Amino acid sequence: MIYSIPYVTLIIFLGTLAYLTEKKQEDKEFCTKLIYLGLGVFFFFFAFRGYIFHDWKNYYNEFENLKFYNLINYEFGDIKSHEPGWILFNLICKAILDDYHFMIFMLTLIEVLLLYNFLKKYSSNILLSLTIMLVFEGVAIICNLLRTLPAMLVFLNIIPYIAQKRPIKYFLGCIIAISIHFSSIIFIPLYFILNRNTNKYFYISIVAICNVIFVIHIPIVTGLIKLLHREQTRCLFRSSRLSRNWTWLCREIINKCFNLLLL
Repeated sequence: MIYSIPYVTLIIFLGTLAYLTEKKQEDKEFCTKLIYLGLGVFFFFFAFRGYIFHDWKNYYNEFENLKFYNLINYEFGDIKSHEPGWILFNLICKAILDDYHFMIFMLTLIEVLLLYNFLKKYSSNILLSLTIMLVFEGVAIICNLLRTLPAMLVFLNIIPYIAQKRPIKYFLGCIIAISIHFSSIIFIPLYFILNRNTNKYFYISIVAICNVIFVIHIPIVTGLIKLLHREQTRCLFRSSRLSRNWTWLCREIINKCFNLLLL
């Protein structure tokens, strides 16, 4: 279990800073310094993480072999290629410095900035929010969901446009998120759903159910995927390629909805 020491240390460190900011909240300057310190440590911890978890294998190989050809010849539904926004980001990083770790550095920087911009609006204790995030599978989300996390963070930052009823800015944000991970298409109908006057206890109930599912490890996502991929569904798609993409898209949409509700 020695491998967990750095992560436990980071959680304790951020938790301590969160406690200090709560106790010294009258001293705004002191709290601001602690927040920047915590964000800085959080950033450097994940920006220089190296080869951990398992998704890096796919993204590393993609980065090493990526050419401009992959972008101009992008074909929707090609399971061997990622979304054009993600390809463009990789190409820009590759043009600046042809190193996979530099790409991870820039990706982490963007993620931390988006996360900070979101938390400063909705959290009274940013460092406590970061600590809780890490405790609830945050490390795995950051290190393994290289495309899903930035897409989710883009969505979290365009949520105010729903309340402000600014559809153009909201849908532009959705397009950016979709260009990173296509399952973000689920964000588009949310503009019309979340603008409805729904009882707040309805949303609280959904979040509570998702947390119960998470805590007691109910395999709901697996069950829904099996339901969606039953024989009748496969019959709708005579192409095996379309069938695989349909299954992948359903799985990613369900996972994204669950992660957002859990967050």
